[in-house]
Amino acid sequence: MKTNAAIIGLSLLVLVLFCDHLVSAMERFQVKGQMQTIVTLRDGALASHDIRTVVSHMDYILSFTPSLGKKARDPTVNLLLTHFRDDAIAAMVAHLRMIAQQDLGPDPAVWIRAYPSPKGIPLEDPIRPGNGL
Repeated sequence: MKTNAAIIGLSLLVLVLFCDHLVSAMERFQVKGQMQTIVTLRDGALASHDIRTVVSHMDYILSFTPSLGKKARDPTVNLLLTHFRDDAIAAMVAHLRMIAQQDLGPDPAVWIRAYPSPKGIPLEDPIRPGNGL
């Protein structure tokens, strides 16, 4: 009886550890995907001289990472992703200042309001055009 209970207990422990590892791996995969998307959008924005393109890329980053989705179990992951997103947005705002030859400040929402997408047209996914947000 004690042997069966020990085997069941050990099996449950292994199952819990495996599930914990699986959740951590999925979290890392999701964060990696979000970071790759931010890099793609940032690089596309910084290569563009069209104000509305830069603003739409910035708006897209903010729309898919408003609070960075569900909070990761590791607060360091959230902090890393937040800083990564904020650095990309700051680079885009600096680029906008240069190409627009005006300074609307560091708040991306001000730039998005100043250069909105046309009414009735959904924000396009800059990575996969044709996919409205």
